[in-house]
Amino acid sequence: MNFVKRIFGAVDRGYLVRAYLISTVIMVGWMIWANANFRFPTAFDFFFIPAAAVLFPFAKLSWDEVRNLILGETLIVFNAVFLYGAKIVINVLLWIFSPIIAPLGIIYLAFRTRAPRSNVHPDQS
Repeated sequence: MNFVKRIFGAVDRGYLVRAYLISTVIMVGWMIWANANFRFPTAFDFFFIPAAAVLFPFAKLSWDEVRNLILGETLIVFNAVFLYGAKIVINVLLWIFSPIIAPLGIIYLAFRTRAPRSNVHPDQS
């Protein structure tokens, strides 16, 4: 439980709320699409959809960290239609692949929030 608190505590609350809202919208869209195509839910859907919805913020965090590493503070100007279209596609792909990508974000947060080691050896009191 302490690990989960540490991981969620390391992420800004506003970031988590926004990511979970995006995840909810994508999940509802997925369900509407599946229903519109008269597709019956499979066992895969019962495991994949909740896992993708819960893990999406950590996949998004991984994407944001890699993007910031590559671009830094670079300002790139695009057409708004293209930019928002790209954001939608990226978020949907992150949601779909979040069970694969999110563990990288969780590992990153675990290392970023670990307690610093003391340089004092136990025998040197």
